[in-house]
Amino acid sequence: MISVGEIIYRINEHPLLKSVRKSDIVRHIKTVVELVGAPALLTEKLIQLELKDYRVKLPEDFHSRISVRAVIENQKIVLQHNTDDFKKFNKELAIDENINYGDTVFTHHIVNNSYLYADFKEGTVELAYKAYEEDENGWPMLPKNESLVLAIEYYVRSRHFGILADMYPAKYAQAHARAEQQYTWYVRQATSSLLTLDPVEAEALGNRLVRMIPLKDEFFSNHKYSGQPERVNRRIW
Repeated sequence: MISVGEIIYRINEHPLLKSVRKSDIVRHIKTVVELVGAPALLTEKLIQLELKDYRVKLPEDFHSRISVRAVIENQKIVLQHNTDDFKKFNKELAIDENINYGDTVFTHHIVNNSYLYADFKEGTVELAYKAYEEDENGWPMLPKNESLVLAIEYYVRSRHFGILADMYPAKYAQAHARAEQQYTWYVRQATSSLLTLDPVEAEALGNRLVRMIPLKDEFFSNHKYSGQPERVNRRIW
């Protein structure tokens, strides 16, 4: 396995790529991962979350749910997965604190838009889930496939040198053409050597990468905030 952080480091080692922002590199990695269909590397985790106002935010490394249990007075009650949104919202509206609904109040949950919803207002839930493999700094891991890594590196070069070639064709046109040629070669090698991933899974992995960058502070211009330090959403263990 190789971490996204290590790939970024390798790219920034190039003297002409030191100015490329991490956020731009992450977006380029997302593009190549989705194009090639690199498989997500997953592990299983078990954590406890505090529910408030019927919901709790899912962990940043969340991939898919395995099971959910409510922790009530030292007892653990399995919450069934609810596929009916109307039932969830109707149940929330129907709850009356003056009425004892019994165990039926603690029966269902649903995962939607990075949140886990349950049919009780507050309490502790235990979530077993599949998580993306990460390094010690919170960077997602990718398969250690040299063709994939080189495809990413040359894709970044191609995009960066393409802009420079438009501005200074005599100086950078040849570098851009070579980067394009190498990218095309390595992306084909990576596609044939990796197991093809479901398009939905590839997009999910790509979105996981993009969520690491605070998009509200990002601009596609390389000049806006060029002198300010970057902030990366990485979980500190």
